[in-house]
Amino acid sequence: MICYFNPNGEVLSDYARFQEIWKACGQPKKIPLPLWVNIRFFNLAKHLGFMDTVGNGQREVSDVEAIYPSAKYRPGDIDYYLRNVTHYLLDQRPELKSGEAIDGPGESDLSWTIEVLDEGTVTPPRQVVRLYPKASRKAVEEALTTIGRT
Repeated sequence: MICYFNPNGEVLSDYARFQEIWKACGQPKKIPLPLWVNIRFFNLAKHLGFMDTVGNGQREVSDVEAIYPSAKYRPGDIDYYLRNVTHYLLDQRPELKSGEAIDGPGESDLSWTIEVLDEGTVTPPRQVVRLYPKASRKAVEEALTTIGRT
């Protein structure tokens, strides 16, 4: 094998990286999410970062979006958070509702908001769970309105 490509998850990996991920997930018997699901990073607005998963539908759960103040959160922490939320969706299969609260990255105080949407902010079209800090609600709404999304 020269490389691994999963078009549904927008994942491209060379053989060495594939083996590294596969072996790391084989020990604790975890799903090798990095081989199924890609995490993408965008700047939504001047002070807001945006990261999302693409490919969760292969496991019959919604993709996840996170919109966050880029000065407060590092992309690596958001990446880890999105993977943790995906594991939560896979393991628990919860019935999430818009307006509910959820812990943010590295937090345990239910400081983020959940929105369950039929379509994500960016392509491909799919159901998503959007997450963002409650304190950033106005900035998130303004940024989404600016790009024609709500």
